[in-house]
Amino acid sequence: MTYLEFKQMVLGKGYDIDKYYGAQCWDGAAEYWSVLGYPIIHCSQSGYVKDIWNLRKTNGILNNHKEVTVMKPGDIAVFKEVANWTPYSHIAIFDSDIDGKYGWFLGQNQGGTPYSTGGACFNLCRLPYYATFDTAFRPNALLGTSGSGNGTTTVTDKPDQILEVGSVVSSVPMKIGNQGLTSINGDVCCYLSQLGGWFPIKYVSEYDASDGAKDNYLANTKARVYVNQTTVQAVNAGANLVQIYGIWVDPTPLLEVRNG
Repeated sequence: MTYLEFKQMVLGKGYDIDKYYGAQCWDGAAEYWSVLGYPIIHCSQSGYVKDIWNLRKTNGILNNHKEVTVMKPGDIAVFKEVANWTPYSHIAIFDSDIDGKYGWFLGQNQGGTPYSTGGACFNLCRLPYYATFDTAFRPNALLGTSGSGNGTTTVTDKPDQILEVGSVVSSVPMKIGNQGLTSINGDVCCYLSQLGGWFPIKYVSEYDASDGAKDNYLANTKARVYVNQTTVQAVNAGANLVQIYGIWVDPTPLLEVRNG
C-alpha cells in the first residue's frame, strides 16, 4: 500500500489499537505499521511517544525504517514536548510542505473528529518543523519510490486554505474568553474571539489540559479548544465570513484539512 492509499483509507476514521484512551496519536502510527506489515513500536519508558525517537537505537524501529533529515510524504515524524503545539510529544505522518517552516501531517488526536472513547480521528494538521526531533523515520517500503502513486503527494491533494463550500475544516487551538459560558437558544456556548463571538461547546473539543484536565469538560477560562472537523456550508467573501454548523464565523482560525 502506498502512502496515498493509506491516507485515503484512514482520513476521517479513528483507530484504537491498544484499547486505551481512544484514538490517540500512537494508535494512528500503530495502524500505519500494521498496514505496512511492521512490528508495532511501543512507548516503553515514559509512556509518551517521544520514547519512539529517544529509544530508536534499541526499540527495533530501525529494522524497518531509515532515519532521514528531509521528509517526504509517508515518513513518520516524532514531535518533542513543545508548548502550544505538542506539549506531551506527538507522532504523525508527513504529508506535504507548506512554506519551509510548517508542514501538513496526517495523524490522530490532532484536531480531527472526536473519537467515541477519547482522542480524535485521522486528519491533516499544520505543525511546525522546529517541534520535530532531528530525524524522521522512512519506512523501508517507501525507499526509492517516486511519483504520485508511490508515496508522494501531488499538489491537488494539498489543502490550500482557500475555503469554499464543501471544504472540510478544523481549527487551530483557541483559548475560551474570560466571559466563561452562557446559554444561547438552548445551547451552552463559550466565547471564542478568533471566530467572532459565542460558539456552541457541542461543536468543539478540548485541545489540552490547560484547564486542569483534558476531559472535554471546560472547567475554567484557561481551557483551549478546537473546532470539530466539519464542512463549510456557505461563504461570504465580501464580509470575510464562512458558515459552519449553521453559524457565520471568521475563517481566520480555521484549517482546511480537505479541499471542497
